[in-house]
Amino acid sequence: MSHNSNTPSQTEEQKVGPAEFMPLKLLGSGSFGEVYLVREVRTQELYAMKVLSKQRILGQNLVRYAKTERDVLSYTKHPFIVSLNFAF
Repeated sequence: MSHNSNTPSQTEEQKVGPAEFMPLKLLGSGSFGEVYLVREVRTQELYAMKVLSKQRILGQNLVRYAKTERDVLSYTKHPFIVSLNFAF
């Protein structure tokens, strides 16, 4: 079987950004961001997307807090804790 080198393999990471998601509904808001219900356009899967305000994070000097939250969620795998699937 031949392999086309221009086609990314399943193990290669594909770039994902906000354009790949369609917002459906605002689920909630917090001190420096909002959480939306979104649908991934390609797979039609539903996700919760947290959108942080860069202006509020920088203004309140919460950059370290936001990065720590991202890191913890990306490493944590537990049935009762939401998983981080994408970050951009």
